[in-house]
Amino acid sequence: MGVTKDALGRIRTIDKCLQNNLRKWTLEDLRRACSKYLIEENDRQSEVAVRTTQKDLEHMRNGKFGYDAPIEVYERKYYRYTDPNFTIYDQPIGKEEMSILREAMDVLVQFKSFSLFDEYQGVLKKLEDKIFREQGAKPIVHLESNPHLKGLEFLDTLYHGILNRLVLRINYQPFNQNSPSEWVFHPLLLKEYNNRWFCIGHLDQDERIANLAIDRIQKIEPDFTVDYEDFDFDGEQYFKHVIGVSVNPAFPPKDVYISADANSAPYIETKPLHASQELVERFEDGSCRFKLFIQPNYEFKSRIRSFGEGVAIERPAANQQD
Repeated sequence: MGVTKDALGRIRTIDKCLQNNLRKWTLEDLRRACSKYLIEENDRQSEVAVRTTQKDLEHMRNGKFGYDAPIEVYERKYYRYTDPNFTIYDQPIGKEEMSILREAMDVLVQFKSFSLFDEYQGVLKKLEDKIFREQGAKPIVHLESNPHLKGLEFLDTLYHGILNRLVLRINYQPFNQNSPSEWVFHPLLLKEYNNRWFCIGHLDQDERIANLAIDRIQKIEPDFTVDYEDFDFDGEQYFKHVIGVSVNPAFPPKDVYISADANSAPYIETKPLHASQELVERFEDGSCRFKLFIQPNYEFKSRIRSFGEGVAIERPAANQQD
């Protein structure tokens, strides 16, 4: 079990006390200091038990929380650090903690395009510096990312448009158009797929849902003259039966069967293409047949094509409606 906020506060209080070498600290002195901290922190009476303080000292000593504090008892009743310069704040990060921190950093930096994280940039930078100051600190997690993707500068504007329920006037140029069009857009959701970002929403006075690839956006400005409408949009339900971001409400989901040879079957079985995927049949040669309940779209067909000749979509029977 991890250290709680109150326990961490008590440990910091004990550390502060033991750094004061001009005073002799009894167990009761440390208990009272911890009680005072909790009273001030929680704005209520919160006396700490003697046994709790003893456990805190034990945890600080035995390295349970990564401190390995050199605490000794002298004259049979006073506590102090054997190293007068010791403090829990100057301790090196352990290997296990380092692994956790590196993984956390790898995840957090993926969201640096959002101003939501601006106030944490200083903290993240200090954490990053601490990690790479440690000997042998090398990344052990690599997440797919492309910081040079076009349009990332619009992520924050779209995010705040959704958060603050703002209508956005967007200059957008699809791949099949020679010039951009201006859309009055009600943003509903940001979605990442295949290392690309999309904004899901609808055009003004149009309940049909559209998805805009942010790399095709050229300009965004808020339009305060138009009232925002969200149509009670549920992203989880909207994308439930598709792979990717392309949804056509006119086509309901259906059972789709795919065949995979012996080389491709393990990849599909261990990393399902969709949450609805089921193994229908396993053959003696190692090939398999799978069933998915989905709405076939461009992204689904693209995933199948990525396997080459090893995976194929089965054609529906002649008496089965497509």
